Amino acid sequence: MDITLALGGGGAKGNAHIGVLRRLEQEGFKIRSVAGTSYGGVVAVFYALGCSPNEIQSIFESVDQNHLYGRTPLDGPSLLGMGGVRQLLNRVLGEKTFDDLRIPCAVTAVDINTGGEVTLSEGRLQDAVLATIALPGIFPVHRINGWELVDGGVLNPVPVSVARTLSPRLPVVAVVPQRPNGKTRPQLRPACAGNFPTPHRRAHRADLPRAVARYLPAFGGCQQTAPSRTSASNWTSRTLSSDRISNTSACSIKSSSRMWRNWANRRWRKCCRN
Repeated sequence: MDITLALGGGGAKGNAHIGVLRRLEQEGFKIRSVAGTSYGGVVAVFYALGCSPNEIQSIFESVDQNHLYGRTPLDGPSLLGMGGVRQLLNRVLGEKTFDDLRIPCAVTAVDINTGGEVTLSEGRLQDAVLATIALPGIFPVHRINGWELVDGGVLNPVPVSVARTLSPRLPVVAVVPQRPNGKTRPQLRPACAGNFPTPHRRAHRADLPRAVARYLPAFGGCQQTAPSRTSASNWTSRTLSSDRISNTSACSIKSSSRMWRNWANRRWRKCCRN
């Protein structure tokens, strides 16, 4: 069954996306396009490039967390730098662009000057990734084509509308990482979002319910730790726990996708007759 994915943010919890991708493939879903923001944007780009879920997991496990956020002369004012992140992206992405992707992909960011969402679907992949993960104040702003871009998740946590634009005739499955008990810790993103104009926030508030199906993987099995102390075993725990999509969840996604496809086909035939 063909679907398109919308991968949300969530910091280290975003590693749960890898397990979700793996299980969706096992259930026979064909992911024809993918949109993402923040950490979900990183996974979206790697997957669209042709990396399997296991390969993406290996990439993240190979990272030296102690040097991931070192500062370099390229970094603007921020709490943490992007030295190690740039090295990782150079190794995996090189100078590849969106034209090199195997399936359509887009990631989102926010222009701090206008407060509006920017969809990145062309140009260098490295630039798009650095923009979509640039949490304001924590990581440096990334500049592309005159935009000063920060993490897209501060405005639109799950880019369902962008995923729908990539594949208008396919059902959208939104993936929203969460804690096992459904509770959330105090988040920096809502505070950041308060700095953007209300109309922009209001426009994206109803985006998630437009997905045909939502999957909320929990990353239980470990405690979220500071970036410099996140070990490879912790990354693995978060990934493997998200593999455990229940049969009920998988059937729900399949059922919702079939219903959406039938509705879309009826609308398409009606438009053709008119």
